[in-house]
Amino acid sequence: MNVAKDEWTRRQRARRFVFFDDAPVERRDPAPDPEQLWERSRFQAAVEAALGGLSLRERTVLTLYFQEQRSYGEIAAILGAPMGTVKTQLHRARQRLKTAMREWLTPCRTIR
Repeated sequence: MNVAKDEWTRRQRARRFVFFDDAPVERRDPAPDPEQLWERSRFQAAVEAALGGLSLRERTVLTLYFQEQRSYGEIAAILGAPMGTVKTQLHRARQRLKTAMREWLTPCRTIR
């Protein structure tokens, strides 16, 4: 939870200011299109549902690798598992997430 809170704070801070010559200047993002907001919320709900369908171990491995940007060795130490097991679990979690998100993938794009 602390990682999520820190990431939220960092993103809010980055969104508000751009620094030039140590002088903060407020940056205004253009207002998003309502259709884009709706599509983004649908996508986010689909990702959350897909993640909810994964096992706790798969979600943990994905979170440690992608959100916390941990190495395989660090994840193995945290989980107390061999590195090969971590690699296998990460691969399987990616495949299950990819399968669950298939409707959102464009036909010409490949996720590896």
